[in-house]
Amino acid sequence: MFKQDLIKEILKDKTLDKDLVVVANTYQNIFNKELIKKLNLLNAFVNKKLFRYFQKYPEKRVMFICNIERVRNNTHSHILLKIPKEYDRNYVLKLMWDFFKKLGDRFILFNEKAKNKVANVIYSTKKLGFYYEPDKLVVI
Repeated sequence: MFKQDLIKEILKDKTLDKDLVVVANTYQNIFNKELIKKLNLLNAFVNKKLFRYFQKYPEKRVMFICNIERVRNNTHSHILLKIPKEYDRNYVLKLMWDFFKKLGDRFILFNEKAKNKVANVIYSTKKLGFYYEPDKLVVI
């Protein structure tokens, strides 16, 4: 899939929370696979806290679209969220913050409101190559 097609599909999806900028910073030089493992744990912790049987009911699951980016001394991920309507967004963000902090003392989750949804999606996928790369773009 081309990057432009991916961006169009993300923008078409009405269930994604595109007006929220979420960045999971590690402030460490870790491998992409290690960050993916931590983001998987974070997703499982959040979903388990919100709804115990989230694996049986995927419609009640909080979903992450993670774009992993490596810069000097900070492997981090830009995250687009899909939060079911029955959950409060601020509560989900608080859970993410609390659980991500428990995964490591240098880990910080940053979130703020985006000024423009299209610009946020483009920014969140900025380091992707021309084609889909499984170690950089992960859907959890």
